[in-house]
Amino acid sequence: MGRISQFINNLPAQARAVVSTCLYGVSAGGITVAFELGMLGLFNLLYVRHLFTWKPVPFLAGSLVLLVGISAFVGWLVNFFQPEAAGGGIAKLKVAFWRNFGEMPVSVVVVKFFAGIINIGGGGSMGPEGPSAQLGAAMASTLAGGLGEAKQRRRLPAAAGAAAALAAAFNTPLAAVTFVLEEVINDLNTNLLGAVLLASALGAIVVHLIRGSHPAFAVSTMDDPGWRTNLISPLAALVAAIMGVGFQKCTLALRARLKSVPAGRAWMKPVVGGLVTWAAGAVVFLTTRRTGVYGIGYEDIQSALQGSFVWEVALLLLAAKFLATSACCGSDGNGGIFAPTLYMGTMCGVALAGLAEKFVPLAPASHTALALVGMSAFLGAVMRAPVTGILLVLEMTWDYSLLPGLMVAALVSQAVSRTLLKHGFYDAILEQDGVHLEQVMPPRDLRRWLAWPVASVANFHPVTVGDFKPETLRALLDRHTYAYFPVVREGRLEGVLARAEMAAALHEAREPRPATAPACAASASLREAQAQLLSSTTNLLLVVENERLLGLLTLHDLLRAQTNLADQN
Repeated sequence: MGRISQFINNLPAQARAVVSTCLYGVSAGGITVAFELGMLGLFNLLYVRHLFTWKPVPFLAGSLVLLVGISAFVGWLVNFFQPEAAGGGIAKLKVAFWRNFGEMPVSVVVVKFFAGIINIGGGGSMGPEGPSAQLGAAMASTLAGGLGEAKQRRRLPAAAGAAAALAAAFNTPLAAVTFVLEEVINDLNTNLLGAVLLASALGAIVVHLIRGSHPAFAVSTMDDPGWRTNLISPLAALVAAIMGVGFQKCTLALRARLKSVPAGRAWMKPVVGGLVTWAAGAVVFLTTRRTGVYGIGYEDIQSALQGSFVWEVALLLLAAKFLATSACCGSDGNGGIFAPTLYMGTMCGVALAGLAEKFVPLAPASHTALALVGMSAFLGAVMRAPVTGILLVLEMTWDYSLLPGLMVAALVSQAVSRTLLKHGFYDAILEQDGVHLEQVMPPRDLRRWLAWPVASVANFHPVTVGDFKPETLRALLDRHTYAYFPVVREGRLEGVLARAEMAAALHEAREPRPATAPACAASASLREAQAQLLSSTTNLLLVVENERLLGLLTLHDLLRAQTNLADQN
C-alpha cells in the first residue's frame, strides 16, 4: 500500500483523482460480488440442497433452529463488535457521509461482510443491496485512508464506493448513480457526480467480468400491453404505493416498540424477525412450495414476471413477505429492503392483474407490465427516490417499452408517500434514532447561494456623509438609526463614520475621524463577502469599483435576501 500510495500521490491532481476513484470503484465492486457470492452460496447450501428437500416435520424443526440461531448470532456479532454495521446500511451510510465526512472504520467492512452473508444467506427476509452500499462505501473510505486521504475528504470515496457497490449488486449502474445522488447526497447536481459515474461504471464492469452481463430478471420483449393496461396502471401503482406506506409504518412501529429492550439484551432483537420469517415462510413453502419468503426471493419474482402465478398465490406471497420483512427490518436484522420491496411490489401487480382479468380480458404482456408497475411504485413509495425506481426496473429487465407505465408509477407513488408519510424510510429511521441530518447537512442550494455575486443582494442606495458640517451630521443622526455611514466627499471614498464617533465629534466641536472598512467588487461572490463581513469590526462591506462607492452590504442585507429566497421556494 505504501508504494501505491506514493505513486498515486506523485501524480498530477486530476490524474490522482481519476486513479483514486478507479481504485474505489474496483474495490467496492469486487467486495460486493464476493459478498453476494458468499450469501448465495450459503443459501444454496443450507436451503436448496438440504432444508427444501426434507419432509415437513424435519423442515419445520430445522428451519426454526437455523433462523433463530442465525438471527441471535448476527445480533451478537454486530452489537458486541461493531454496532455501526447493524440494520440495512443506508441510514448508517447517510450519517457517516454527512456527520463524519464519509469516514468509516475498517471494522464496518469486516463485520458487515460476514453478518450480511450469514443473515441473508441463512434465510433472513432481507436484501443484499443496502448492506452492499454500506460495505462498498466503507471499503472505499478505508482505502482512501490507506492512500493518505484526510478524514475530512472521505465523502468522495464513500459516495463512489456506494455507487460502485449498488451497480455491482443489481447490475444497474444508472440506477446506482441516481440512488446515491437522490438518497445519500440529496443533490442531483453535486460536484461528486463525476466520481460517482466513474465508480458506478467500474462496479458494473467488475460484475460483468465475474458473473457475466445479463439482466437481473429475464423479461422477453413484450407486445404492446394495450389501452386496458394503461388504464389499470395508475390503480396498480396506487395499491402498491399504499402497501409500501403500510410496510413502512408497520416496520417503524415494531422498531419503536423494540427500542425499549435493555442494551444488554439488544443482540436478541433480530430473533423476532427470525421467528416471524420462519412462520410465514413455512406456511408459504408447505402450501405452495414457493421459497421466496426466505432470503432474497428473486426466483419468485422471475416466475411472477413469466406469468407462473395465479393471483391467489401472489396475494399469499405478498402477505407473507410483508410480515417477514417488516419483522426483520423492525428488529434491526442485517439486510436491506431493496429486494423485498421489489418482491412485494411485483406480487401487488400480479394480484391486481389477476383480479382485473375477472372483469376485462388482459394479454400476458399486461400481467408482466402491471407487475413491473407495482414493483416500481412500491419501491418509490418507501424510498422516495422516483428516478431510481424507474431506472432500476428498466435496467433490471432491459425492456424500455415499460417507460410510460413506470413514469406513471413514480408519479403516483410520490403523491401517496408524501401525502401519508412525513419522511422516506431511511430518514424516518434516522429521526426515530434521534439523528437530525439537517443539523450537519448543508441546504441543497447553499453552494448556489454562496456563488451569487454581491451585486444580487447589496444596497446600492446607501446613506452617505457628504461633508462634516455640524448641521449635516445632526441631520443624519436624527433621521437614521444606522451604526455606520460611508463617507464620500467630493466624489472620493474616505471610509466610514461610526454613529458614536459622529456624536462625540459634535459634542467636542471637532472634525470626525472616519474609520477604514473592508471593500469588495460587485462581482465578488457572497462566499467571499461573508468571510470579509465576519472579520470586519464595522459589520458592513463597501462595494466599490475603481475606488468609487457603488453601495454597501451588511449582515442584515444577507439575512433579508435569504428570507426572500426561502419564501419564494
